[in-house]
Amino acid sequence: MENNKGFMNSIRRILFGSTGRSGQTKKARDRNESSDEEAKPALDQQLFDPAEIKKRNEDFVRLAGQCAMGDTESMMELAEWYRSGFEPGLEAVISAYEENPGEINCEKLKKYINNLSNGSLSIDAYTFWIGRSALYGNEKVGEMIKRYAYYDTRSYSFMPRKLFSPGNRGFTDYWFSDTLFQFGLVEIPRGETDCRLCTIKENGCFNFYYVSWYCPADEDGFGREMEYTDIYYDEFFKRIPARDEEEIQSGLLKIKEERERYWQVPENNAQMRKYKKSICPEA
Repeated sequence: MENNKGFMNSIRRILFGSTGRSGQTKKARDRNESSDEEAKPALDQQLFDPAEIKKRNEDFVRLAGQCAMGDTESMMELAEWYRSGFEPGLEAVISAYEENPGEINCEKLKKYINNLSNGSLSIDAYTFWIGRSALYGNEKVGEMIKRYAYYDTRSYSFMPRKLFSPGNRGFTDYWFSDTLFQFGLVEIPRGETDCRLCTIKENGCFNFYYVSWYCPADEDGFGREMEYTDIYYDEFFKRIPARDEEEIQSGLLKIKEERERYWQVPENNAQMRKYKKSICPEA
C-alpha cells in the first residue's frame, strides 16, 4: 500500500494534470516526503508501465461513459475507481470510519482530508459518485449513505446540492473545465478556463457555457467584448445534440433512443448486473 500513493499521484498527473486544490502543512509535507522516499524503489518500475497507464485510462473513460447512460451500478464502480487511488493514510481513516462511523472517526476523517497535500479530488469524486448513485435509486448505496452520514454531506462538496436535482436553478464557477472532466464528466470539453454550469429549470437539463472569444478593452477602457459557447447536457451529463434551447427536446429524444439501445444489451441491464463488492454492511 505504501507504494500506491506515489504511483497513483503520478497516474493522476499523466491522466489529468495537477489539481492544485489544497495547501500543504509542514507536517503533512514532511510526512509525504518521507513516504515518497520509501516508495521510490518500486515506483520507478511501475510509473512508466504503459500497460498500467493505458488500462486505468480505459477503465476511467468506460465507467464514466456508462454513468452518462444513467447506470447507477457504474456510478458506484467509478466511485471505487477513485477509491483505488487513495493514499494509504486516507484509506486507513476511511476504513476506520466505515468500521465505526461515530463522531470521533468522522472528525479524524475530516481533519485528514483538510490536511491532504495533493488536494481532495479523489475523496470528493468518490463521494460525488456515491451521492449520484444513491440519488438515482441504487438501493444498496442509499443504505450505505444512511450508515455513513458524512458521505451524504461530502458528496455535495463539489457541486451544490441544488445542482443534483433537475428543475432547480443554480450556478457554479470553475477555474478549469478540466475539473469537471476529472470528476468523470467526460463529455465536458477540456481546457476551458472561464466556465459556468447551470441547470435549466424548464427541462431539468444543464447548460455549460464558456468564453470562446474575447476582445480586451482599448486604451480608453471601451470595446471589451466576449462571446460564449453553450453546450447542453441531460441530467446524467450526457451531451445533448442541440445548438440552442429550442433544440433540446429533439436532442433528448435522440439520447433516449441511445439509452434504450444501451439497456437492451444484456450485460448492461440493471436487472442482470450485480455489484460484486459488498458496499453496505448488514445492519
